[in-house]
Amino acid sequence: MISLVTPLILLILSIVILYVSGEIIIKSSVFIANALRIPTLIIGLTVVSFATSLPEVFVSIEALLEGSSNIALGNVFGSNIANLSLVMAILAILSNLKITKQTFKIDYPFLLIISLFLGFVMFFSEAINFWIGTLFLIILIIYLIYIINIRHDSESLDTNKSKDIVSYKNKFQIIKNITILLFGVFALKSGADMLVKNTIDIASYFGISDRVIAVTIVAFGTSVPELVTSIVASFKKQQGLAIGNLIGSNIFNILAVIGISSVIKEIKITDKEIIYHDYLYMLFITFLLGLFIYISRKKVISKHHGYLLLTAYVIYIVFNIASK
Repeated sequence: MISLVTPLILLILSIVILYVSGEIIIKSSVFIANALRIPTLIIGLTVVSFATSLPEVFVSIEALLEGSSNIALGNVFGSNIANLSLVMAILAILSNLKITKQTFKIDYPFLLIISLFLGFVMFFSEAINFWIGTLFLIILIIYLIYIINIRHDSESLDTNKSKDIVSYKNKFQIIKNITILLFGVFALKSGADMLVKNTIDIASYFGISDRVIAVTIVAFGTSVPELVTSIVASFKKQQGLAIGNLIGSNIFNILAVIGISSVIKEIKITDKEIIYHDYLYMLFITFLLGLFIYISRKKVISKHHGYLLLTAYVIYIVFNIASK
C-alpha cells in the first residue's frame, strides 16, 4: 500500500502546482501586457486564453516525451468534455448562461468544424504529425486575427490609459513580473512532469489504462483553472461570457495543445479507444451543447440543460472507471 500512497499524494500535489503556477502565469502575463499598453481585448483573446491552456500543453508534451500518446490526447479530449459538460453544467445550474451572437455565429461553428477535422485526421492517418500540427497553429492564428478584427469593428479597443496602468511602466515592476512569469513556467513544467509520471505509476498499480486516468483525473486536474475562473466570473455576474470562454478554451486545447505537441513530437494513436470512445464522446458533447444553443428560444443555457450536461459527464466518468 505504501507504493500507492506516494504516487497519489504526488498526483494531488502536481494538480495543485498546475493550478497555482497557471494563476501566477495569468496574473504576471496580464500585468506585463498592461505595462506595455497592449489592449485588454487582445490580452483576453491571446495571453489569458493561452495561459489557461498551458497546463494541458505541458502535460501533453511531457506525456509524448515519456512515450504516452494516450495521456497526450486523453488529456485534451477529457479536458474538453469536462469544460463543456461539468464546468458548463455547474455554471448553468448556478444561473442561466446567456448565448452571445459571437458564440452563436462564430465560436461554436468554428469549434465544431475543427473538432470534425481533427477526427478526420485521426481516422484516416492514425497519427498527428508535424505538418498537421503546424496547420493547426496557423488556423489558430488566423482565427485570433479574425476575432480581434471583428471585435475591433464592433467596439473600440481599451487602450489602458488609466493612471494605474501608467504606473505599470515602472521598470522594476516589469522585471519583477517577468521573473515571476518565468518561475510560473518552470513550476508548470515541474508540475506536468510530476503529474504524468505519477499518473503512469497509478495506472500500472491498478492495471488501469493510462488513457482512462488521462481522461478522468488528469483532464479534471488541467481543467481546474477554467472551473474556478468560470465560477468566480459567475458570482461576479459575468455569466454571459462563460459559454464563449469555455468554447474558446476547447478551441485552444485542440489547435494549440495538439498543435504544439505534434510539432515537437508526432502523436501516434496506439489505442483506438482514444478515437472510438473519448474523441467520439467529446464530439457528442459538442453536438449536445450545439443543440441547446440553437434550439433555445431565450438564447440561454438553462438549468435543465445544465442537469443534462452534468448527467452526460457522470455517465462518461462511470463508464470509464467501470471499463478501466
